[in-house]
Amino acid sequence: TVHIKGWVRQRFHGKLTPLQGNGTLLVEGPGDIVWRFPVELSPSGGFYQAFSADDLPTGTFTAAFELPTQERIAEVTFRMEAYRLPEFEIHLTAPDRAPLDGELKVGLTATYYAGGRVAGRPVRWRVTQFPYAWQPKGQEGFLFSSDARFAGARRFEGSPRLEQEDVTDAEGGASLTLNPGAEATAQPRTYLVEATVTGADDQTVTAVQQVVAVPAFVLGLKEPRFLANATTID
Repeated sequence: TVHIKGWVRQRFHGKLTPLQGNGTLLVEGPGDIVWRFPVELSPSGGFYQAFSADDLPTGTFTAAFELPTQERIAEVTFRMEAYRLPEFEIHLTAPDRAPLDGELKVGLTATYYAGGRVAGRPVRWRVTQFPYAWQPKGQEGFLFSSDARFAGARRFEGSPRLEQEDVTDAEGGASLTLNPGAEATAQPRTYLVEATVTGADDQTVTAVQQVVAVPAFVLGLKEPRFLANATTID
């Protein structure tokens, strides 16, 4: 089953607004086969359609959205291929949580199900960052802060998506080093690390690992918040 989802927007004077009404989702396959699905746009201008059929041909398919005026405004392609059992698996090792002031390392190991390591095969790394809501655990009477406080109410900033090519070594391993300390701000963040290994038969296997990066330490001050009569403050 292929899950197709889209959002339709209307642009007027530089402003985007959700489009309302109906449309048609066209799915075109090899051999000029066409499926037509009427769709109703949601209040946010979105639609969803699950696509499946018996005895589908393999090859490239196209999904396109068509307005009632038969104007095609967007399309995307996908491939349908015969299912093959993977010959190997890959494991990623990384800390679940890491400090923002140093480097963190993600390790990869690829192993054949029949035994042995997947050596000398291409590896494609992809790393994406997302903001992470975090605050230190409270302690009675203490007020806490960290260097992230100095970022104020700025928007989340992170390096662009990282894509890197690599090759597994003789032991079927590879590694990637990330440096949260090199980011423009010290805002907590989540690293989504994806590693894809291509086997000898050009079949790919992917593994995903999430790493949360938070401030290395926080400072806490304990003092009375209100003093009715005082000559000194400790």
